[in-house]
Amino acid sequence: MMVPFIMVPIVNCAIGYFFVSMEIIHRLLMPCLGLRPDL
Repeated sequence: MMVPFIMVPIVNCAIGYFFVSMEIIHRLLMPCLGLRPDL
């Protein structure tokens, strides 16, 4: 019973960190890719 309670926050943190990192990378690359803002 302890495994789900431990894994759920870890998975949520991992997914949240993934989306946050992707958003940061996207914002950092936007100025560099000025000709391709759709990326």
